[in-house]
Amino acid sequence: PWDRDIHYCPVEGEISDPRFLITGYMKDGVLQRGLFDEDSWHETMSKWATTVVSGRAKLGGYPVGIICVETRTQEKILPADPADA
Repeated sequence: PWDRDIHYCPVEGEISDPRFLITGYMKDGVLQRGLFDEDSWHETMSKWATTVVSGRAKLGGYPVGIICVETRTQEKILPADPADA
């Protein structure tokens, strides 16, 4: 149903995964419900756009598209190329 309670609430100043808001997550064996219907989230382009979370889910049974910003720090370490020396 579209009028259900949302249990997940991110803590201000704490880094969290934006997918938790979409899908919810388990905390101490209890599901903290997210915004969308349970088990309806299908993420797309996760390897292509690592700072954006995009996909499809259902809200009260209605299909919706979701675009969300990944605010956690992304880090990529590139070793020096020995051929450049």
